[in-house]
This record gives sequence, C-alpha cells and structure tokens, in this order.
Amino acid sequence: AELLGEAIVFGVGGLCLYLEYARQAGQARRREDEQAAALREVGEQLEQLRAELDAMAARLPPGHAPGPAPAASSPAPAAGHAAGA
Repeated sequence: AELLGEAIVFGVGGLCLYLEYARQAGQARRREDEQAAALREVGEQLEQLRAELDAMAARLPPGHAPGPAPAASSPAPAAGHAAGA
C-alpha cells in the first residue's frame, strides 16, 4: 500500500511537470509564430513602400536623382554662409 501511494504521488508530480512543459512549449511556439507573422507583415509593407518609391522615382523629371531631400540630408547653412551674403 505504501509503495502504491508513493507511485501515485510521483506519477501525479511527473504528470504535472509534463503538462507544464507542454504548456510552456506551446506558448513559445505561439510566440514564435506571432513574431514570424509580424516579420512577414513588415516585409510586405517594405516591399509595398519600395514599389511606391520606384513609382514616384519614375515620375520624376530626367536629371533628378531619387533619394532623400537635400534639406533633410544636409545640415542647415551656417550664419556666415547664407545666400546672398
């Protein structure tokens, strides 16, 4: 009877450990799936933005290189280098 009681206690404890492990593994798998879906969505948005950028660049007049606007990429002119000074 004592051996049977010990076996039941260890069996229940082992079952609890297995169920917790399975739950954690399921959560990790679900989290990885969510991250992969978010990464795919970001990639699709990036491709869409690239296509829009290419379409806008195609509408530019010849001689205009696509890229960031000059005001955004260059620092503001210094006080001594103002136009007409």
